[in-house]
Amino acid sequence: MKRFEVDVVVIGTGMGGAAAGAVLAAAGHRVLFLEKNREIGGACSFYDKQGVHVDVGAHFFSRGNRGPIGEVQRRLGTRHFVPFLRCNPLLRIQGPAFDITGDTRLRSLPRFYASLFRQFGFHPRSIPLLLNRIVAPLVSSQRAVQSMDSRPLEEDTSGMLQNPQFMLFNSTMMGLYFVIPFSQVSAGEAAWCTQKALRSRDAGYPRGGAVAVPRAFIEGARALGARLERNRLVQRICVENGKAVGVETADGRYFSSRAVVSTTSLRDTIRLAGKANFPPRYNRHVRGLKSSLGAVQAKILLDRPVIKEGILVGIRDTRPSPGSPLSQEDIHRLWEDTLAGKVPEILSFYCPVPTNFDPRLAPDGYQLLTLTAAAPTCDHKAIDGPEAWIDAMLDALFTLRPEIQPHVVWIDRLGNRFLERWMGKRGGPVISTGQHIGQVGGLRHPNTTPVAGLYVAGDCAGARGIGTELACRSGIDCAETLARALHNRLL
Repeated sequence: MKRFEVDVVVIGTGMGGAAAGAVLAAAGHRVLFLEKNREIGGACSFYDKQGVHVDVGAHFFSRGNRGPIGEVQRRLGTRHFVPFLRCNPLLRIQGPAFDITGDTRLRSLPRFYASLFRQFGFHPRSIPLLLNRIVAPLVSSQRAVQSMDSRPLEEDTSGMLQNPQFMLFNSTMMGLYFVIPFSQVSAGEAAWCTQKALRSRDAGYPRGGAVAVPRAFIEGARALGARLERNRLVQRICVENGKAVGVETADGRYFSSRAVVSTTSLRDTIRLAGKANFPPRYNRHVRGLKSSLGAVQAKILLDRPVIKEGILVGIRDTRPSPGSPLSQEDIHRLWEDTLAGKVPEILSFYCPVPTNFDPRLAPDGYQLLTLTAAAPTCDHKAIDGPEAWIDAMLDALFTLRPEIQPHVVWIDRLGNRFLERWMGKRGGPVISTGQHIGQVGGLRHPNTTPVAGLYVAGDCAGARGIGTELACRSGIDCAETLARALHNRLL
């Protein structure tokens, strides 16, 4: 029998890879993590600038330790879980005709929506009915939620969407969840994610920055014998007789293994393993999968605390007559423009303020903003370049919150090529297998592939969830499937 150096090579140390490797190590398997960057963490990684810890992404964790992140730590036997910190007020959402502050507690949801409805101009008598229509899916059974997977959220809320301000609000919030056009959001996926977040009552931001989570997973795995090698760019997944048997890195190293877990996109996994090793039908299937949009970012350091909320969400209307009534066509047009690579006249942004949760991420007296907006992936020809998108996003922030601009120390402008280079996923999508209708629930790509011993984890396959928690859950599921195969000596 061929002797392998390790049981499993895990390519990448983002949430999916770190979770998969940690669960496998906890099950007693020999794990090797290979990370192409100097720092671990993938989209949850960071860089340091003038003593400021800057997240690579723009993060908030909707379920804290009561979701998949806590499950990985329990399997590792961790004594002290990563603390998730909170901020009050948590969230402020500003739009053309509404401005509301809220939090994620379930009991505050009716009051939150009642306030929105008043600002949207719904008749008071209609508010109980509207609240019931919103809350009902959030208390539905899992079977009922699954039955909604193939229905567009836009269809499920069509009665309320006759109010364009509500449609704009809903469209923006679902864009934050899934980074896809509102018309393509699954009602089941939206209900599942919102239901889990509200029921967990543990949303927050990790002490030490987003990287604290994958770091805890990998440190726990290393305590159980796993190995980590940084600056190891995987150039090829080696396949022999239809089975993955290891990987080759760009510096010429070969690592043999009983199985390989890839956490890049499915298209990039096929490229690494060789298209000829997959059935033509499978190659066509993967080519037909949709990714989410990409993102542009601006990391902004302020010379003093200016923003009191933990997260800002803003929507700026730059139509020629911005005071004119919105229509449903206006909102559909903003997504059409975004997909075409044109900066839309109605632009939304998302801006966590990490130092409001953990002040130690910056020197005393400073405040860090992590501003981001959905934008086209960089493998599509766009009408407007990334600098135009970043300019528009910053202009929206400074217009809605003019008190910020006088206190800016520096701004790091990051186009979508930055995410592509950092994470290694071609085009730089935020979610490489998007949570579109037809790609959620039972129709989502599994953690297995047609190549024996080659598994996939992270945002490319399996699971449900918002962003990092989708990737984490996928990593757990992948590890469980792979561990069974290893235990039964199928690999």
